[in-house]
Amino acid sequence: MIRIFHKILFSRIYVAAGLFFLLAVNETFPQEKTRFEPYDPVRVKYKLTLALNNAITEPEASLSVINKAIIEIEKARDWKMLFEAETVKANYYIANQQFDEALIAANHAYLIAVETKSDVNRLNAYCLLSQIHLDKNIREEMLEYLYKGLTLSKQLFDTTSISFFLVTIPDVEVELGNVSRAMEYSLQAIDFFQSFNDSVNIAKSHVSLGVIHSNLGNFPSAKKNFFTALEIFRSLNDSLSIGRTLVTLSGVYINEYDLIEAERYCLLALRTLENTDIKEFFNAKSLLAEIMMSKRNFIQAEQLIVEVERFQNQVGDIRGLPLTLIRKGELFLHNNHIQKSIEAFNSALSHAVLSGSTKQMQQAYLGLSKAHARLFDYSSAFKNLNQYVQLTDSLYNLKKVSEAAKLEQKVEQEKQEKLIEKKELELERNKVFISKQRHNQVLLLLILALSIAIIIFSYREYRHKKEANKLLSVQKDILEKKKRFAEKQTRDFTDSLNYAKRIQQAILRASLKFKEFFSESFLLFLPREIVSGDFYWFKEKNGRLLFAVADCTGHGVPGAFMSIIGTYGLNRIVSELNISNPGDVLNKVNEFFGDSLEQREGAEIFDGMDIAFCNYNPVNKELSYSGANIPIFISRRIGLPPAASNIATKNQSHILYQIRPNKQPVGSYFEEVSFITHSIKLLEGDIVYIFSDGFADQFGGPDGKKFRITELRKLICNLADTPLDKQKKVLERTFNDWKGKKSQVDDVSIIGMKV
Repeated sequence: MIRIFHKILFSRIYVAAGLFFLLAVNETFPQEKTRFEPYDPVRVKYKLTLALNNAITEPEASLSVINKAIIEIEKARDWKMLFEAETVKANYYIANQQFDEALIAANHAYLIAVETKSDVNRLNAYCLLSQIHLDKNIREEMLEYLYKGLTLSKQLFDTTSISFFLVTIPDVEVELGNVSRAMEYSLQAIDFFQSFNDSVNIAKSHVSLGVIHSNLGNFPSAKKNFFTALEIFRSLNDSLSIGRTLVTLSGVYINEYDLIEAERYCLLALRTLENTDIKEFFNAKSLLAEIMMSKRNFIQAEQLIVEVERFQNQVGDIRGLPLTLIRKGELFLHNNHIQKSIEAFNSALSHAVLSGSTKQMQQAYLGLSKAHARLFDYSSAFKNLNQYVQLTDSLYNLKKVSEAAKLEQKVEQEKQEKLIEKKELELERNKVFISKQRHNQVLLLLILALSIAIIIFSYREYRHKKEANKLLSVQKDILEKKKRFAEKQTRDFTDSLNYAKRIQQAILRASLKFKEFFSESFLLFLPREIVSGDFYWFKEKNGRLLFAVADCTGHGVPGAFMSIIGTYGLNRIVSELNISNPGDVLNKVNEFFGDSLEQREGAEIFDGMDIAFCNYNPVNKELSYSGANIPIFISRRIGLPPAASNIATKNQSHILYQIRPNKQPVGSYFEEVSFITHSIKLLEGDIVYIFSDGFADQFGGPDGKKFRITELRKLICNLADTPLDKQKKVLERTFNDWKGKKSQVDDVSIIGMKV
């Protein structure tokens, strides 16, 4: 697929490269200027452009130039240039296949775009983040950026970006098994590209639509779309796209058991791809092996599979390798090598999970079920068959198939309705023109009436003003009495708040046993007002350690009341209902809020809370976590197995991993949306952090800006080798120094514990 997003991200860089082309012909990197040289954005942009051009040939020197440029830009506080520099850094890492580092740089660029309120830069960041997730094969997280990017690109009327998102979304959705959404956006894409006569993307959208129909078993419609795409690709002489389309078409004929046509189109694809794309060439060879197996030519099938598997392992083709391993498992099954077949299917399943392909996972589970049945291991066979059925239901339940089938009919109906609307619009315009003439006449009368009303009103106001002056002295005395009364009420209210503070402290004191179980731990708790909307909670239950940090809606008294309800709810759910699984606890808290707060029409209460809830087993160091808008962070030394797929930041010795929460609060929404429980295997030396958003949202520093979540992550990551009691002091001192004389904007809660 042509990477459309490069047209967006490199547009500014290419302009700079053109301006300095003649200077760059006979030199590599420019010599370093003296440290007293003033900041020049044009010079810095030239350095960045030259560094990106040399990213592969001179990687170390290029990265050094980029990092020095970023330091210079940060000192100059040129946020526009800093966004471009972080984008260049991300593309440098992409060019060198360092996708984790690229993701960190791209996230930095996105945060700069958000803080500078630049929609154009935010759109460029969405495109960059989408491409990195595509390269890393992280499909589910990629969808978030794709849909946000599509919405923003439509608002900005950026047709290039719209094209990228409309081509990419259907492919990702169909891999994740979301057939209806894939169908919807494929039809949307065809309609959009036809309006611009964009032949290439029309053909790609027909390929996506063909794949969707093939997955639904609607093979005639699938072939119709593939042949339409082939005709366009041939007119454009696009060999790579022709070869890929021929491979998918061959797969349709295999599903129809037409092996003659399947082999014909597969051989045609091999001839087309042989000198075009070696990876796609071997994917076609893998498909040919399946055809040979169907024709019971097992010797040739085995030769092809061995050759393809060796190549795909060498190049790291994690999207093509699972299919080859599935075919290898089927071949072993035919030859009655059952144990080897199970090994191949298990390997295919592992790679399919890594690539996020629901379809490939489904095929692997089916193969495992058949293999275990051959060994008379019916328990394992049933278990794998059950997994296969669940995935099949998620892919092809009647609702999805029905929705997908109706979508094409709906699009055609909408086209007819648009024609009718166009004619009705012309009639409406004629009516509007006639009514406009009448409106002009009415407007003149209204202006005349308004002028008369203003004169009358002015005279009445003059009389009222004279009367008001007489009452002014009387009202002044009344206000003085009210002021004295208000001051007395304020004193009484402050006394009540101090008493409420003592009540809240007594409730929170029950959770201060945290230190007894985690000798290396700390709790930083800084309420904004006398009473707090944040609260922390801890309980030991059946040898497991349960703890949470929550941020209730509002500050002061409203937040404190919500924190008391939340604390009571957690105690009741864990102690009385004996529920300790984090996701189940949050679901129950959600129900508890719904039962506790009045929700009838006309009296809705939308207060709720964000919360991170953890269940830790100190015996095997297993941590279960579920969150409502509050993530959990794990600091782990570099070189150890990753704690999660999402990296928040890293330094020379440690990586800070982030596990994302459900993007919904507890208590504000009462739909049936379950909270997800994540399970993490902690290692010796890991540090777990949970915190509310009060620290990152605090305004201060030299420019009066927010501290920002990015800076807090860096600070925590850099404190990894510092004892936790000192970490607390550093965090508290940093917060107070940053806040300075400014008011605290929110309650601050941070828990840190070391395994």
